[in-house]
Amino acid sequence: MSEYGDRADRTEQLRSNFAQQGIQGVAEDAARTERAQRRVHTVVAALVTIAALVATIYRFVSGAPVGVWVAFYAGGVALGASGFVLVRCGWPRLGLAVAVLGCLALGLGDSAGGLMAARS
Repeated sequence: MSEYGDRADRTEQLRSNFAQQGIQGVAEDAARTERAQRRVHTVVAALVTIAALVATIYRFVSGAPVGVWVAFYAGGVALGASGFVLVRCGWPRLGLAVAVLGCLALGLGDSAGGLMAARS
């Protein structure tokens, strides 16, 4: 009976040590995952902003007529930059959503520019 009691005590001790270790491991993994998500979202928002700026400069330099696309491209730049700021302030999902809206604005600006070129 005492041998069984010692085993049970040892088992409980190992179980509590394992559970305690698991809680720290889970917390560290969650923090690591959150940091990685924030990094990815920051990079995506920065790339959207840079792409919008480069596209705007390229269209101006190539001599495209000024039209609705300028407003959409400016909106894409503003949304991308806002997404970047939101991610850095601690709202990575909202920041990513705003950056995706910036991509949508760029796409709309591209299609508006294409429509204007087709009409002329």
